[in-house]
Amino acid sequence: MTAAGWVPGLVLVVLAAGCTQAPRQRPGAGAGSPPPSTTAPAAPASPTLASLPPGLVADPAAFAGQGRLAFAYQAKTYLIDGQRQTLEALPGGSVMSPDGRWLAWSVPDEGGSQLWVRPLGTDGPNQLTGLPPGKFTWSPDSKMLAVASANELWVGGPGVQAHRVIGLSPGEEVKDVQWSTTSAIVAAASPHELWVGGPGTESRRVTSTTEELDLIGWSPDGQTLAYVLTFPSKDPPISSTELYAAPAGGGVPARRYLSEEARILFAGWWPDSGGILFWDDGMGSASLLADGAGLLSLPLAGGASRPLGTALWYKDWISWVGGDQVVFVAANGRESWASKSLEACDAARATCRAIPQPAGKVSVDPAWSAASNQVAFVRADELRGDDGTDSQTGGAAWVATRALWVASPDGSRQRELTAAGPGVFGPSWSRDGRHLLYLKGDALWLMDTVSGATARIVTLRLDPTAYFYGHINWQQRVTWWKG
Repeated sequence: MTAAGWVPGLVLVVLAAGCTQAPRQRPGAGAGSPPPSTTAPAAPASPTLASLPPGLVADPAAFAGQGRLAFAYQAKTYLIDGQRQTLEALPGGSVMSPDGRWLAWSVPDEGGSQLWVRPLGTDGPNQLTGLPPGKFTWSPDSKMLAVASANELWVGGPGVQAHRVIGLSPGEEVKDVQWSTTSAIVAAASPHELWVGGPGTESRRVTSTTEELDLIGWSPDGQTLAYVLTFPSKDPPISSTELYAAPAGGGVPARRYLSEEARILFAGWWPDSGGILFWDDGMGSASLLADGAGLLSLPLAGGASRPLGTALWYKDWISWVGGDQVVFVAANGRESWASKSLEACDAARATCRAIPQPAGKVSVDPAWSAASNQVAFVRADELRGDDGTDSQTGGAAWVATRALWVASPDGSRQRELTAAGPGVFGPSWSRDGRHLLYLKGDALWLMDTVSGATARIVTLRLDPTAYFYGHINWQQRVTWWKG
């Protein structure tokens, strides 16, 4: 979950300008439908490049053919449109639809807020959705929005009349919402209840509990809904947790794992939906978790969990590489510059092998491309002790050793992409599997891995406090619809 809401696609979190508003009737608390969407005049034109804040440098032409990239700069949001090769300002708190064609945002008013949408890449008008104020998320097919409002869940969107689909028990409040990956069904969770429902379907309660409930979400095939229950602490004061799996079509949820006096922290679904990866956070200590926790693989059809290794609590250090094969950073200690290597595992069989790396090196930031069947990663010098490092970036000398590499998923055919230069963080593949977007210095760069051509796309100027012992997930700070 982010500050802008629960977003399966692209999330932007800033404060910026509003839009032209039209009055409307606030939806009531009952199950009746509010007024249909209202069309308002188009928003004022985006500011010219001359009015952009000092220091913001962007190159939309260099991003041609790579989709759309949204980013925050000095408390405002901007969009680089690689299709139209333009740079424009966006309303604050904007959330792009998964298909990259729509934008949604809320504007405060005297009754709470109004939720607006408009198409991207056209001069289409802003549309008032008629949905109540609250945190919102797009459906995977980009046709609807789900909005959590107190103990209710509403859906609506472009051309879809807003209506309530779920009502929790009095006193409960929706804290998490997730759409099914394969249908127009949505799950809504409060601290003690879990419900599912959707347009044209009857809502039903999956579970009600006195324990604290945290929603994991839907399996990739949409057939299973998973959640975790946390039980009150005993002596010693460490909570136990249980993982449950519920059939999407109804039925009794089944307990799949019990973690005694430890937290279950979700890492990801097997791509075939047959199981999950999770960290078993013994002692429930944030400090101990920062130094690594056991990464376990659990088949949901039955059977015991099996360890894959020790890993830091970074989801961006786990990359699925086809089928149930996964590459992750095996880690001992929080420092990115020490005791870090890549492991290639079969999640279903829980068999792993180390990807070779030279002595005196560390390997981090793995990212797989399905299109090219390559894993991009960063390799750097291994340091022991302080060696001039710091607890943020790791220090300029160490950052200068961070180089961009690619390899086959099994670790063979390793080669350095020297054209990227030193200081690379977090490579991310384009849709075509030919280009890589990565952070270097204060900017995002794009590289053609075939020709070796590189271009600076946009300055970000991230504060050093955004780094933690040499790690940063810049993809949580910008959003990239890849086309």
